[in-house]
Amino acid sequence: MKILAPIDGSRKSLQALRYAVNLAEKIDAQVVVLNVQIESDVTIVEPISWDAPVLKKRAEKVFSLAKQELEGSKVNVEYKMLQGDPSKEIIKYADGQKFDMVVIGAHGLTGIREFLLGSVANKVSRHSMVPVLIVK
Repeated sequence: MKILAPIDGSRKSLQALRYAVNLAEKIDAQVVVLNVQIESDVTIVEPISWDAPVLKKRAEKVFSLAKQELEGSKVNVEYKMLQGDPSKEIIKYADGQKFDMVVIGAHGLTGIREFLLGSVANKVSRHSMVPVLIVK
C-alpha cells in the first residue's frame, strides 16, 4: 500500500504527515512525502526550473522538518519535489502514481489566499480519484 503525504512545512501539514506515518506503521505501507514549490514564488531573475537553487533550498527545508518529525520511525519513506500549482500537482501525482490514499493537512501556509480561493486540501479531496483523508 502507498500513502501520499503532501506537506508545505506548516504545523498542520506536519501533523498530517505524522498521522500518515502512524497509519502506515499499522498497515505496513510506504509513505511518499511530497512538496510542491509554487512557480510564482520564484523571482523574475531566477529561471523557473528545478535547477533554480531557491526552489531546491525551500524544498530541502521542508523535507528537513519532515525528517525531524519522523525521527525514529521505521516506515519506508521517500521524498519527492514537484513544481507548479500545489492542488493540481498533488492530484496529478496521486492519480498517476496509483497511490492508495492521500493524507493531507486541513490548512497550510496559504493564509488569506486559502480563504478566498479554496484550500489545497479541499481541491484535492474534490478532484482526486484517490481517497483523501484530511487531518484537522
